[in-house]
Amino acid sequence: MTFRGDVQALRAWAVTCVVLYHWHVPGFDGGLLGVDAFFVVSGYLMTDILLRSLATDTFNYPAFLLARARRIWPGLWAMVALVLLLGARFTPPQAYAETAQHALSALIFRSNHEFLAATNYFAAPSHHKWLLHTWSLSLEWQFYLVWPLALWGAHRLGLKGRAWMGALALGLAGSLALGIWATTTHPGAAFYTLPCRAWELLVGAAIAAWSLDHPSSAAQARPWLARTGWALLAVQPWLLGGLTWPGPWAILPCLATALVLLGRHESPIAVRHPLVAALGRWSYAIYLVHWPIHVAWLALGWTSHPTGVAAGIGLSVALGALLHRWVEQPTRHWLPTTTSRSALLTAKLPRAAAFGSALVAASVLITHHNGLPQRFDPKVQDLESATTWYSVYRDDCLTFPQSPLALGRCSNRDDGSPVGLYIWGDSHGDAILRAFNNVTTVHTEFSGHAGCAPVEGGGAQSARCAEFAAMALDHIERAPAGVPVLVIGRFTDYTLPEDGRINPVRVWWQAHQSQPAAAAFLDAMEHTLCRLATRRPVHVLRPLPEMDAHVPMAAAQFEILHGQFGDDTIAIPARQMAAHHAAVNARLDRIAQRCGVHLIDPLPMLCPDGLCRAAANGQPMFIDRDHLSTVGSNRLAPQLASRLADTDPVVTAELDTSE
Repeated sequence: MTFRGDVQALRAWAVTCVVLYHWHVPGFDGGLLGVDAFFVVSGYLMTDILLRSLATDTFNYPAFLLARARRIWPGLWAMVALVLLLGARFTPPQAYAETAQHALSALIFRSNHEFLAATNYFAAPSHHKWLLHTWSLSLEWQFYLVWPLALWGAHRLGLKGRAWMGALALGLAGSLALGIWATTTHPGAAFYTLPCRAWELLVGAAIAAWSLDHPSSAAQARPWLARTGWALLAVQPWLLGGLTWPGPWAILPCLATALVLLGRHESPIAVRHPLVAALGRWSYAIYLVHWPIHVAWLALGWTSHPTGVAAGIGLSVALGALLHRWVEQPTRHWLPTTTSRSALLTAKLPRAAAFGSALVAASVLITHHNGLPQRFDPKVQDLESATTWYSVYRDDCLTFPQSPLALGRCSNRDDGSPVGLYIWGDSHGDAILRAFNNVTTVHTEFSGHAGCAPVEGGGAQSARCAEFAAMALDHIERAPAGVPVLVIGRFTDYTLPEDGRINPVRVWWQAHQSQPAAAAFLDAMEHTLCRLATRRPVHVLRPLPEMDAHVPMAAAQFEILHGQFGDDTIAIPARQMAAHHAAVNARLDRIAQRCGVHLIDPLPMLCPDGLCRAAANGQPMFIDRDHLSTVGSNRLAPQLASRLADTDPVVTAELDTSE
């Protein structure tokens, strides 16, 4: 097909949105939709190539895949090699083994399924995964494997005109419906898998099919369509931030991209500007390098200042340009353009195969040897291993989003004695359960669901959370009157926007509702605690301190880069934590006065001298940013049990005086 400047402009716009989104640039909270635009453009270009080859009887499935490989492999291989090389020097063992596993998945184009499988509640944060962005390349490659065969089959069956467009529309609608449904029921699958995302590529495919069926109409420029599309694209990164993605909202950027493609209007200065054209040419390379740069900046602590952000974005563009010039372009001749024997013999195919095989072998080796821990002092491995210092009850007592919905009443005794204390919480309650049971003789029973607030309605997180909360409340209320309950949850988190992204439309909408979401949660919390307090003593642990980094990862990284990780290396002033939890604590104070609920503040216990430290005696007190490790829970539990014993005669404590 002929070169189209508007397609290059779409690529430039899409990669700009994605990069600025990941760097948290204001106004681009919805910039992830750039990936959706990429999918539409890819579906359009690939379908145009395939339909033209089928029409001229030149379709060659291996040749098509070779052409895609020549475009994708060199840059991907170079980026993966760079990540593995730098990781050998700077990445802690567990993280390096995980990175190597992700590298292998990226090289064989299944990383979208790799990251989908890793979306458990306690998985490492996505911003620590060096190759997370390769999920979209894997999804596209899977499309390249299937779509040519589907088109060839339709061609062989003689599907043309309305019948062909009808079949395409049916597939598009089915994938869209599946994606919308999965966004609420299986959000990981909705985001990462081809069946739920195929409709975006099929939008582009539909435009290509229509254009070939109506060549005279398609060749005409329609400036008003293109301008409408560009206007929509210009505002969507601002309007669509903070929304669950992809879901039905993804229709908007796909529609806007489709309008630009149908408009075929290349006269605007923005489309023809040399910088736009350059960004379009470099877009794939920029996409490849921008995310590893961002992960490195996070590890170095350079993302908190505008200068660091600007430097990271600038380096992404510069390194992308270099990757395009010195890797993508020179190495394209390594792979043949056809599948003829002469082409295979004259191309530098053995060199390409050797390099790709070496990357695969290195990834397998690093994974098999647990990230090569001998590279660093044993202290690095000890610090990183704190991610596993969690309550032994976690898998047995805590209900997870992916597990069958059950109350999971977890008791510390099996002697038939009556329960002396009910504990209702989320994963933060479970984190201190073992340590608490070790310092008290009271018979406890715990019920908790990860990510679901211990309040009526489950914090409005999902219908599943609401159902679990109803089950927990019913079970506690059926207990004899006077048996106390301890409620532990990450209450402040349930009042904040997801991922900290602010959506202006949602903000406006909530501002005009009778009750915004945060206020609704606080009211539900008050109603629940006061309801429980009518028949039994209620104790509530105020919100725990939270760090601004994944503690074990940051501790291990600090030890590698600087050495001498200490208790004060990662710390937050207690007054800052108090300010963070101010809204929840103010409402808890009101609940205590109104309903007689007993409040227990963990900050004096965990933040002595007005400083909330992430470690004690050089050992991490958190397994991530906010869940206490066994070190942290062992520090908190004796004082928590003591406070309960002071306020409730039913609860007796055996204090461990070793603290």
